[in-house]
Amino acid sequence: MGTNNPINNKIFGPNGGLFLAGAKFISAFQKGIAIGTTDLYTAPTGKRAIVFPCYGANCNTTAVNVTMSPKLKSGGVYYAMSTTAAVIGQGAAISAANKNGTFILEPGESASVTVATSAVNTFGYSIIEFDSTIPLKTARVNALGATNNTIYTCPSNTLAFILDLNGQMACGTSVGQLFYTNNSGSTASINWYVLNSGGTIGNSYNVSGQAVVTTAGSNLAGLTAANLGAGDTIVISSNVATAGQVAWVNVMECPA
Repeated sequence: MGTNNPINNKIFGPNGGLFLAGAKFISAFQKGIAIGTTDLYTAPTGKRAIVFPCYGANCNTTAVNVTMSPKLKSGGVYYAMSTTAAVIGQGAAISAANKNGTFILEPGESASVTVATSAVNTFGYSIIEFDSTIPLKTARVNALGATNNTIYTCPSNTLAFILDLNGQMACGTSVGQLFYTNNSGSTASINWYVLNSGGTIGNSYNVSGQAVVTTAGSNLAGLTAANLGAGDTIVISSNVATAGQVAWVNVMECPA
């Protein structure tokens, strides 16, 4: 299983794994976040950053709900990375269902939060920042069409290992590794496929079964112990053409 070792800054994988050059461990938490959308962390020039599932809490001393939504900011646009609205009761924390799936920022992208009610709260992410030359990345499509959408194709002379919700290499007991959020305004039916090089969409390559995801909802699909060879492809199909659907997968690329 791939785990991060803070002593040698390495994510373990085949042949010893990837050395996370320039690694920095960051706690991107804030208290009393104002109503609206706030950028909690932005990946600097020359850095990627792996963003782990969020934590949020309602710190009010009176009976009032707090509404929070984890977001990713890319190209000046905010994308919901979990169920759009997590309504948290007084003295409660954000539920597991409302936490974001792990994602990796490119330089200039931000991990953010939208707070709709009350500024008596805490919200944040645990983050590992590392050099952007390290082939640990998120393959993401920010606006799916009503078609078969290619999310990732493994490059030549490369093995790509799919990481799970915790940013670890997938294993027999792993939580899911294929992430989808729906903020399109419509209910969507989706299917995930992992195709061998040269393969075509069909049931033999379906790895999730059909999932029906209502608007403001999210889906986490399992894919046990998966790795891709050169030319292998990850595809998601959707029956909704409206923007606001985000799909992603986290991969660690190693020489074949």
